[in-house]
Amino acid sequence: MTDVVASPSKREGEAGPNGDATAPTVDAAPVVEPGTAPPDGREGEATTERTVTVEEPTVQGPPAEEDELWAAATLDDADDDVDRGPRRRWWQSRSNRSLVQLALTLAVVGGATVYVLANIHASLVLENNTPTGGDFGAHVWAPAYLRDHILPHWRLSGWAPDWYAGFPMYKFYMVVPGLLTVLLDTVVPYGVALKMVSALGLVAFPVCCWAFGRLAGLPFPIPPLFSVASVFFLFDWSFTIYGGNVASTMAGEFSFSIALCLAMLYLGVLARGMRTGKGRALAALLFALTVLCHLIVGIFATVATVLLYLLWADRKRTRYVLTMAPVAALLTAFWTLPFLFGGAFMTDMTYERRPVGNAPNGQPDSYWQMLFPYAAWIDVLIFSLAAVGLVGCVIRGRRAGAFLGLVAVVFGAWACIWPQSHLWNARLLPFMYLARYLLAFIGVYEVIALVVRHLRLELRDGAARTPSEERRFQWTRRADGLASSTAQWAMGSFVLVGVVLASLIYGGIHFQRGLPFASFGVHDGKTTYDWMFFRGTKSGFVDDWARWNYAGYEGKSVYGEFQSLVGTMQELGEERGCGRALWEHQTGSDVSSYGTPMALMLLPYFTDGCIGSMEGLYFEASGTTPYHFLTAAAGSKQASNPVRRLAYDNNDVNLAVRYMQDLGIRYYLAFRPEVTAQADANPDLTALRQVGPWTVYEVADSDLVVPLTTNPVVVEGMDNGLLPLHLGNERERWLELGTSWFQHPEDWAALPAADGPSEWQRIEAVPEGPETDSRTLARLVPVGTIEQSTLPPVEVSDLQIEDNSISFSVDQVGVPVLVKASYFPNWNVEGAEGPYRVAPNFMVVVPTANEVTLTYGTSWVEYLGYALTLLGLVLLVVLWRKGPVRYAPAAAAPFMWEDGELHWHDEPGPEATGVPEVSDVPDMPPAAPDLTDITGDHDRFEALADQVFGPKEHQGQPLPPPAPVSPASPSTGPSGPPPASR
Repeated sequence: MTDVVASPSKREGEAGPNGDATAPTVDAAPVVEPGTAPPDGREGEATTERTVTVEEPTVQGPPAEEDELWAAATLDDADDDVDRGPRRRWWQSRSNRSLVQLALTLAVVGGATVYVLANIHASLVLENNTPTGGDFGAHVWAPAYLRDHILPHWRLSGWAPDWYAGFPMYKFYMVVPGLLTVLLDTVVPYGVALKMVSALGLVAFPVCCWAFGRLAGLPFPIPPLFSVASVFFLFDWSFTIYGGNVASTMAGEFSFSIALCLAMLYLGVLARGMRTGKGRALAALLFALTVLCHLIVGIFATVATVLLYLLWADRKRTRYVLTMAPVAALLTAFWTLPFLFGGAFMTDMTYERRPVGNAPNGQPDSYWQMLFPYAAWIDVLIFSLAAVGLVGCVIRGRRAGAFLGLVAVVFGAWACIWPQSHLWNARLLPFMYLARYLLAFIGVYEVIALVVRHLRLELRDGAARTPSEERRFQWTRRADGLASSTAQWAMGSFVLVGVVLASLIYGGIHFQRGLPFASFGVHDGKTTYDWMFFRGTKSGFVDDWARWNYAGYEGKSVYGEFQSLVGTMQELGEERGCGRALWEHQTGSDVSSYGTPMALMLLPYFTDGCIGSMEGLYFEASGTTPYHFLTAAAGSKQASNPVRRLAYDNNDVNLAVRYMQDLGIRYYLAFRPEVTAQADANPDLTALRQVGPWTVYEVADSDLVVPLTTNPVVVEGMDNGLLPLHLGNERERWLELGTSWFQHPEDWAALPAADGPSEWQRIEAVPEGPETDSRTLARLVPVGTIEQSTLPPVEVSDLQIEDNSISFSVDQVGVPVLVKASYFPNWNVEGAEGPYRVAPNFMVVVPTANEVTLTYGTSWVEYLGYALTLLGLVLLVVLWRKGPVRYAPAAAAPFMWEDGELHWHDEPGPEATGVPEVSDVPDMPPAAPDLTDITGDHDRFEALADQVFGPKEHQGQPLPPPAPVSPASPSTGPSGPPPASR
């Protein structure tokens, strides 16, 4: 037999390992040595070429036909150019194994992507229509408004009068997905562009999870297993609004899905940076994009950055993080700074923290239901596999796996302990679920690896006990074969294929389609899907939800009625004047829901802004939101009442009319007989049209700009501070005042204001009754007597409302004028003093000229944000030009498992490593890929097992050692049977 070795050959006649004389030497293929270029042309150390001879030993005992696993071990990692004779198998070639591994990865990652596309109905995504369903049906308005009314002014945020009596658009909501929709709209129809953006995060997620595993340095097949795990997360049916999965995306949380994809890419790049020092600029860019796509995912990325850094922390990696993260923060400053400084003018919905009421699965809610939301056997399976995956990663020193364990623990605990606040604790749960899924699929691989390792140890134990020399040699070779990289590759490939097949079976039963020879049946009154020994009822619903959304408004049976209603409102706007509309609240079961209860939020979209919808999607973006929902409750038989702590008065149309007059609502739409009967009896409502079940009314005395008859009063303590330190208190204090005046005007003889001219009376307001808490909002009453002043009558005319301005004329100056548009600090006025914020959330100006113009401008905070973002772009280029951070080669993580124990490592200094501290340290060559055998971590496993179970007894028979190899050639097999003892 001819072989290639990297160690000196023996001379002819020299004794072999068994004392046998060697066979005559023969010429072998060239072997490269240090000094010349390698034959395959790869970059590396210079090598020299020499011809060596090896001897073919005379082996006594082994069978003539060697095991394939043994052959794999002896031929492992051999040069592909060397002829190994007729016994060489295709899988013994490293290049062939790499090609198969690549093909499997492409097939699994691509297959996961195709699976997602198939189940969200990609054909409907490309159909030109207007998407509907949940919040998604209202998202249609936003990118179109950005395209038509904000970007033409060369701004990324601006004023939008279409919802909630006006609000600052894209100041409190993320603009990047909207920009992407506008960009796609230049090449495809708008509806298709919006659906493509909504599906982007779902379709890209398997790829991003694979990229995270690959960039984090996890071995095959874990990265493609992450793609499969991502599909399980996407089609998780245990939550429908928290974000990240298909159900949440179909509910309208597609910005969250996009941000989560970017977060996984960012964390992968960061993990690679912790290993190699590379990619600071890319990491900063991805971090910034994550924040700009969804703030909650940005919070996740921030916490995850800290956790990942702690697993690597040393001085150089501290430098990496402290130069990357500030640049990312600067890149987001154009949006985050105005967001932070504008918090006093938002609405806190005060969503009730979990656990409360019933969990999404219908069971009584509890912390257990939050953490383990599935059927008991699924929870046990996922948790057990995740625990195995985490333990395996810790033992093997895989920081990426330990990081996922930290994410699961931290975010699970955070969700349980986080108090009632503006951040709803349930929004933290998807990050725990995702980390647990990823760990569970690592656990699948670890379980198989443990089985293979157990088989290997059993073979070695058997070899130690058997009296047969031939069997001892054969079993030892088989055990060593299981330790080869070929066996590791084979095991990973079989695990990957097996997991994919099992997942397809589970998905087929879950969605009741796609499995060959399956059939439908009826058992216990339920339709079942039967395949071989499996039977299940359809628990998956997200594919139907995707079909409902992407079929669009046009695909609903009542689309003609919806078109007729929108057309009627357009005609009324042209005939009687444009204005705001409030509509009776719909539920999903109403025939008039048109695909989503939020369909009429699109009145401004279909009427080009002539008819505004008082209700909009971005509840928290306007300080006027609570007053709308108080009005909607009074004007509806069944209202949603989403803002907590408000005292709602339901189904009282007379009260709703007063509210609508105060809010400047011109049109009212009702459809339930009980409500229309009340509306018909109210003299301030005039029925105009009947469309299907809807009656359209006009509201009297609902002008948008009206002169006051008495001066407002300034309530002390309502000034808005500049710094975002106590914005929550300011927001809550103003809500108390606004609702007190709005619901109890009898307590207030004049309109309360936050500020005003010196001649306006100053008063204090105190709570009457219960104080504000998590369930109740205090009612404020004035202290002392309000002095009423009689003002002369003023006529307002020539009202013009445009994208960023409101203008009107008055016939005399000096008399305060109420402008029923939401207050925000960006408003400036010409021809008047002010604007001053007044209850409920409007503006008052005091004209100093007959022509008054209010303009929504750019604040100093926004200018500062843009300047900081420009600085961030400059620093991003600097990071890119600076290149990687150079780490000391011996640097270690602060802690990791070694030799069965948890060790703490201090950062090695220059004295220990010999590496100078100066910045011109030459680049280190790239680290060799980690080909460590997953089944061969003997020291760690044996030490851990000895600590837990005690030393293993071998009944006097020591384990045989691995077959000897040449010290310079790990790919060379043994030349004979091993000795009987160590």
